[in-house]
Amino acid sequence: MIEESYMKTMRILSLFERLSQEEVIIKEKEAEHFNVSVKTIQRDLKELNAYFSHYKFDTITNSIVYNRKLKGYILKFNKDLAPGRKGEK
Repeated sequence: MIEESYMKTMRILSLFERLSQEEVIIKEKEAEHFNVSVKTIQRDLKELNAYFSHYKFDTITNSIVYNRKLKGYILKFNKDLAPGRKGEK
């Protein structure tokens, strides 16, 4: 049980760090990498999205969104606070 909780924490922190570094998150690749289901990654992204939308509302980050062009999830930045970010075009 402790190992499962630890793995979830490491998985979510990894997603958080990579999103913060403007990486594109593809659920299927993440599920394979972490040896979990795609649904598990979707839940992880939902939890991170709740964090960004509820606790980081006055910062340059808004939310995690799906980008069709990139075919993955990215961290959406507030255009007014962070002009010229890679994810906003």
